[in-house]
Amino acid sequence: MFAYDLKPLDISNYIIKYADGATLLYPQKSKTSVELQMAHVMNWAIKNMTLNLLKIVDIVFHRPNISHDLLPPIIPSVSRVTVAKLLGVYLRHDLYSLNFLATS
Repeated sequence: MFAYDLKPLDISNYIIKYADGATLLYPQKSKTSVELQMAHVMNWAIKNMTLNLLKIVDIVFHRPNISHDLLPPIIPSVSRVTVAKLLGVYLRHDLYSLNFLATS
């Protein structure tokens, strides 16, 4: 299966593709809503592969003192996390270092 035809809706959004999944990077100033972009990716996945909703997570990178009222809305069926693993590296929502060694 090739994911060549999976494209973001806005040129400011970026999709990193792997053999078994994808990562969507979505900037704050995108012209499309995050809900619309996620629906687009999920619809593509449903049509072209098996979609595992348990593996889909949302992480919002922001300064630690930002009000939670300013965060984007939670996407239905998607868990919001404060730590995510990307290419073997653990990232926190506030981009402070994690004080532990990651194990696969």
